[in-house]
Formats: sequence, C-alpha cells, structure tokens
Amino acid sequence: MAMELKRGYRLIEINSRDDVYNVLLRMWPKRVIPAHELYEVMQLTPFDRNIFVSKVGLVRHFFSVNELADLFWGLSRECE
Repeated sequence: MAMELKRGYRLIEINSRDDVYNVLLRMWPKRVIPAHELYEVMQLTPFDRNIFVSKVGLVRHFFSVNELADLFWGLSRECE
C-alpha cells in the first residue's frame, strides 16, 4: 500500500523481491539501468558508490532490473 508524502513522493510497502522488481521496472521500463542514473536517484556519494561497487563486485556502467532486485532484496534480508 502506498502512502502519500509531500512533494509528490510516496512510501511504497515492499514485502518481496517481486515488489522491488516492479518498482525498479516502473522507474526503468527498458529493464536496463545506467549506473550513473542509479547513483543519482539513490543520491550516492563517491564513498557510498565504493561501498555499492564492493557489494556488486566490480565497476559497472549498466545494471539489469532483475539483478538489482535480487541485490536489494538480499541486502534488505541481511538487516533482519
């Protein structure tokens, strides 16, 4: 369920890897995510980018929606 916030943002409840996939797919319908766009949307600093790259394993110029859904869902499960 989505909850409206100020300035057009809203919270989206994420309960599964498929929810993550669907959110990413809405943002990048071509299923290809340029790394610079992802970093900009996530507002990553150079330090944050280095941490992200260490999780991915290597520097990338593009990501697939599928692989990022797996990565984000997996990382969210590590926090439990």
